[in-house]
Amino acid sequence: MNKPEFSIIIPAYNEGKSLRNVLNDLTQMFADGSEIIVVNDGSSDNTAEIAKSFSMVKCFEHSRNRGYGASIKTGIKQASTNLLCLVDADGQHHSSQIKCLLDAYHGEDMVVGSRGVRAFSNLYRAPGKIILQLVANFLTGIHIPDLNSGLRLIKKDVILRYVHLLPDGFSASTTMTIVLLTRKYDVKYVPVATRLRIGESQVRYLHDGINTIILILRIIMLFNPMKFFLTFSAFFISTGLFYGVYKLFTNNQAGFPVGALLMVFTGVLSFVFGLLADQISQLRMERFEAKDYLKKEKEG
Repeated sequence: MNKPEFSIIIPAYNEGKSLRNVLNDLTQMFADGSEIIVVNDGSSDNTAEIAKSFSMVKCFEHSRNRGYGASIKTGIKQASTNLLCLVDADGQHHSSQIKCLLDAYHGEDMVVGSRGVRAFSNLYRAPGKIILQLVANFLTGIHIPDLNSGLRLIKKDVILRYVHLLPDGFSASTTMTIVLLTRKYDVKYVPVATRLRIGESQVRYLHDGINTIILILRIIMLFNPMKFFLTFSAFFISTGLFYGVYKLFTNNQAGFPVGALLMVFTGVLSFVFGLLADQISQLRMERFEAKDYLKKEKEG
């Protein structure tokens, strides 16, 4: 396979039913020219034992369950190559799909395996995913085929700049996607087929549903607050002006209605808050894009 060396990172929490098959598949296909890293996220089953039974697999362990995103961050920092491949441990992705991403890779900052309609196949999670997808599309200004795919290639020196922004939970993939798109990195999507996962999902619907709402608010304020506040401001100013002019001509009032003035004032105030939030966001993002910070992360 005429491709640069890369690292395969597999976050795993209680994936004993599927991990052996996943590692058999990956070691057979990528025995040469790659390193395989399993991050055991405090599993209570035999996940760690299975990972350690493969001689070419590097296993890193969390003493307690810290979350999918925390495992991703550990794998990123421990990888020895610059090209990283993130793969789920539940058996959804076959090694042939990784090869599809490698074949499509031509120096992009990130290549994502897009699942198409399968990304919304879970009826319980679909509403939250759709809302989050709409927010992400609005913030980035483009249509995102698959927001939180667990199969992707990414450059280590790129994601290290933003690894501190990744949450410890399941929304790490979503955050990773949005930050690279909003910062104008080169992102490519490649259609992939997925299989039914082995074992039970680790998602807690109520807990992760609340976290999804929090994530939406964090994404807005962190990545593109001005776009949100400007839309909010334009709505209130235009509505207030329309309402005020309408009242002036229909009720023969001597002055502008108080309600209309309040809406216009709210719109202006939202615009000012948007400017402040945008400046804070830009300063925070640019700080971690500095070369000296990236060098420190690599050394650490």
